[in-house]
Amino acid sequence: MMFTTKNRYTIRVSNPNVIKRFNEDGRKYYEMDARVNFNDLVADLPNDPNIRSNEILGKQLNKKKGTPVTVKKTAKQEEGTPGLFAVKNKGITVIAKDIKKFNETTYEAHIPSGYGIADGIKTYSIIQEVIKEEDRIIDESVKMNFIVGDFTDDEILEISTGLNSGDEVEQWSIFDQQGVFDPIKQALKGHDAENWIRYNETDPKQHEHTVLNSFASVRHVVSLLKLFDITSPPKTTKHQELTEAYTNMAGHVEEFASKTELGEIYSSLVPQMLEMEEYIRVRGGELWNDFVKETAKPKDKEFKANSFTNKPKKEVNNKTYPLTGLPVGYQSVLSKALTVPMLAAFRDFVKVEDKEAEWTINITQFIELFEGASDAILDDMRSYGQTCEWNSNSMGRSEQFYKALYKTIQLHTKE
Repeated sequence: MMFTTKNRYTIRVSNPNVIKRFNEDGRKYYEMDARVNFNDLVADLPNDPNIRSNEILGKQLNKKKGTPVTVKKTAKQEEGTPGLFAVKNKGITVIAKDIKKFNETTYEAHIPSGYGIADGIKTYSIIQEVIKEEDRIIDESVKMNFIVGDFTDDEILEISTGLNSGDEVEQWSIFDQQGVFDPIKQALKGHDAENWIRYNETDPKQHEHTVLNSFASVRHVVSLLKLFDITSPPKTTKHQELTEAYTNMAGHVEEFASKTELGEIYSSLVPQMLEMEEYIRVRGGELWNDFVKETAKPKDKEFKANSFTNKPKKEVNNKTYPLTGLPVGYQSVLSKALTVPMLAAFRDFVKVEDKEAEWTINITQFIELFEGASDAILDDMRSYGQTCEWNSNSMGRSEQFYKALYKTIQLHTKE
């Protein structure tokens, strides 16, 4: 059995031949490899260094196919050859501060706060589930690699990041573990959006309205925030660069991670930016649908069949969207391809003072300006919609559409 007292875990192996220690001359650490029987795994091994959250594992196991499902079936000896789990699974990697040997088959690992499972959390969790469900001695073992040393927090993070930097872990999950998005988290503290913005691939938070859920991710937030970056040197033409908020989300996240000043300067814009985005998406969708109904002629088949709005998957009555208070009803909302150019049109209402960005208009003034310019915005949508053959993806990439909306907002600002 693998027992535990405070921060100390007893590792027990079946015989001396299944545990080995490896030393490298002059290194501050050493490694130990072991084969540990399923029933000898402690139930609460910490996983502080692990980049992956384990909160959505249950959802993955509910699916009929996929790696976690296969791993669980193998662990339960329902699939494959019994006894081969340890050679088919890459195992579990644990960072420990120290390991003491009691006898040939019993060791004690010191795993204080910050140390623990650095890789293989899903394997570990699946084995724990199987042990509980089967309630029997399972003749399977798992590879365990212990990296042992007195590491700093940064070194632990570096090790964990290295172990999880393959295709299996998305880059934004690594960035989250590195604290890249902390300025945004701080800016949203106490704001409604704090309840649904996801910061890594396994973050379980969901937007209460399904139609907006795909945009409830920090990657989307970072990409939108780049629309208002007025301090970085432009890489291309003014409006062409703005289109990248629609086309190059991954690139913007990479840039946000490599330039820490972007988070420090612009995260303060996020709360109102998300409110503006929701207003454009919801109110803009309502205005566009009404506009199409009122102006489309029988011959305007493509105009009437445009894909500029997305309909909610579920009909919701007597509810409102959380940031703007706009009614949900049965309304459609604008697609991202149309929302991003409209939000970009308000780029000039940002200033940076003392290395912190702020809006020069509040949300009420934004709504007044948007409503006042709405007829012209709808005309722009129709005009460039026709040019782009009513393809919303082309609209999101059209430099001319961004430029037209920008001019429309500028004209109505002067009025």
